[in-house]
Amino acid sequence: MSSESEVRSRYLALALDARKVIDALIVFVDQDTRPEGLDQSLEEVIESLQAKKEQVFSPQRNRLAFSEYYEQVRTVGMTVNRADIIEKLESVKASQASPEKQNQDAFDAIRLLSAIESRALYYYRPQP
Repeated sequence: MSSESEVRSRYLALALDARKVIDALIVFVDQDTRPEGLDQSLEEVIESLQAKKEQVFSPQRNRLAFSEYYEQVRTVGMTVNRADIIEKLESVKASQASPEKQNQDAFDAIRLLSAIESRALYYYRPQP
C-alpha cells in the first residue's frame, strides 16, 4: 500500500507534466511559433494517454504521469475525455490543418490540460 506522501507526489507529477505541455502550447498560440521540444512533448502525452489497459498500471520510467499510476489515470478520466484531448494534441503535432485550426486545437488542449492540472493540484493538497 502506498503512503500518503507517495500518492500526493503522483498527483504533483501529473500536474507538473500537464503544466510543461501547457507552457509549450501557450508559446505556440501566443507567438505563432513551434517552440523547441513541442512535438516531442505532444508525442509523449499522446503515448501516455493512449496506453493500453495492460500497460496502464505498470510504471515505465519514460512515460509521463498521465497514465503511470492509478491516481493519475483516475484524475485524467474524471476530468477529460481522453479521445478529445488526444485528437487536439495530434492535430497540433501533425501541422496539417490550417494555422487557425491548429491554434484553436492548441487552445482547446490548453483548456483540457489546465483542467487536469487543477484537479491534480486539488488532490495534491493535504485534505483537512
